[in-house]
Amino acid sequence: MAEVRIKEVVGLILDFLAQRNIKVDKAVLFGSQARGDFREDSDIDIAIVSKDFEGKDIFQKAQMLKGLKWFLIEKICLPFDIIPLSPSEWDSPSLIAQFAREGTEISLY
Repeated sequence: MAEVRIKEVVGLILDFLAQRNIKVDKAVLFGSQARGDFREDSDIDIAIVSKDFEGKDIFQKAQMLKGLKWFLIEKICLPFDIIPLSPSEWDSPSLIAQFAREGTEISLY
């Protein structure tokens, strides 16, 4: 996927989260899109790191991101996964954090 398209997706995510007063510290593209071995049917994996996710469980984060998936589907019509992480989760040894840290940080501005 073209870098411009990825930035468009991240821009849409940032706009959506800003409307909900969620400040993004870092956005990271990971998985096949970041490695360059994606196929036409590959999804876009993006980790979003925010202090606003600190202390929240998976259900609370899902509530915070409620509507994001449909918002993006309407705008870009591409498969994607958005992984919300707090800074402490980003630094943790969890498998998803390890995968995300292997990705490419996306400029937020």
